[in-house]
Amino acid sequence: MSLPDESDKLANNSNCTDPLVLTVAAEVSLNQFDAIARYHRALAAYPSSSHKAYPRLYAMLRLAELPGDDSDRAGGLHAEALEQLSKCFTDGSFTPDDQQSIGEIFVNGWGYRFFKENAPSVCQIAHNAGPDYHWLALILDGENEINEAWAARGSGYSDSVTDKGWRDFRSHLASARDRKSVVWG
Repeated sequence: MSLPDESDKLANNSNCTDPLVLTVAAEVSLNQFDAIARYHRALAAYPSSSHKAYPRLYAMLRLAELPGDDSDRAGGLHAEALEQLSKCFTDGSFTPDDQQSIGEIFVNGWGYRFFKENAPSVCQIAHNAGPDYHWLALILDGENEINEAWAARGSGYSDSVTDKGWRDFRSHLASARDRKSVVWG
């Protein structure tokens, strides 16, 4: 049995309306255009389903990563994904025991681009989740500071970095160290 083949059969069945099934079918699709169509079908079906926010967030961010002819797709999906991320902390999608996995998703995983482009908002959502998510908020703050440090420095050779660029680079890295040292103890 082939997961892509079985997923194709399910997704090609017009009676298949479960957004979670469509999300999985999109994820394992070997055809980018089929994947895009399946993610769109899944996202259209999530609002009327009983699924929590996490699978919808996943579908949004995975769709945003796919290349295609809709250049505004990622930005619009990221705006909606911020709402879903906030819901993940309140609907039971996330628990405090999930903090390490959530951090991994945004720092190194499938949510990296979303985090990098929306870090202040993602960090604020983690802070708003309350003291049970303090570890996650500090990790995300630290990663944001590291990203800001590199943005301040720029991507050129070291001799092309301005004095201000070096000062800001060091300042952001010190802030990242301060936040992460609390976590690392």
